[in-house]
Amino acid sequence: PAPPPVSAASTPRAVLDDSMTEEERQDEILRSFGLTKASERSEKAAAEAAAKGPRVNSKGVWSEEPAFIAEDGGINFLGFIPVALQGPLESFLFTSTGVLLAGFIVAGLAITVDAYFVSVKEPLPEILGKLIVDVIEPNFTNA
Repeated sequence: PAPPPVSAASTPRAVLDDSMTEEERQDEILRSFGLTKASERSEKAAAEAAAKGPRVNSKGVWSEEPAFIAEDGGINFLGFIPVALQGPLESFLFTSTGVLLAGFIVAGLAITVDAYFVSVKEPLPEILGKLIVDVIEPNFTNA
């Protein structure tokens, strides 16, 4: 079945005017949908946390669920990582994944070159042969 049509009353409307810059317009549209920038969230959360004081009462009971407790009751590991550190950490993980993927592809191509030389019954050049046969193949094959 098709999803029900969205009524105009349920769609949030942003209040925009011609004097707003493009960034202000985008921010207003996001706010109309209940979204905020990460910088606003971190500043707002820090101000709220400072105003609330400690989260554990004198009996050792949490006054509210800490940030690392997920909605389903499990552990939210991102709650342990400060928002300011999440961006650089994500960049590091993205870059390292790309480097490892590139290395894996290069190793596969090197093994393919070795297979080509075996199929045409010619010897590999000595330097290339040592690298592929002694280093790459033992780490990527069962032989």
